[in-house]
Amino acid sequence: MGYSLYLTDLIEKTGIPRNELCAIRHSLNHENAKIVWDSGFEYFEEYQRIQPLNYFCGKKYIFSFVNGPGTTARFLEVYELKDMYPIKQATHMSNYPLPEMYDGSLS
Repeated sequence: MGYSLYLTDLIEKTGIPRNELCAIRHSLNHENAKIVWDSGFEYFEEYQRIQPLNYFCGKKYIFSFVNGPGTTARFLEVYELKDMYPIKQATHMSNYPLPEMYDGSLS
């Protein structure tokens, strides 16, 4: 038996004001996202962490999802954005599958 949870349910449960959140649905049809996802969740978290500065809509909270069948998505986590700085200043994760992301040439 499956269970459906809607974005509005998540927003209500967290109490985060809508004007402070951005919902991101990562597509595993995107080659780079798929490579990182298949490498392990810790690498996918890093993938999210090193996105371009404007990627998160200037919001304080991110609701992160990966695509599912059709228009569905799998909820991953809620993140609070605290420190924003250029990718080139990020500490590099060892064995990261797409190290060229650190120089800003991939997204």
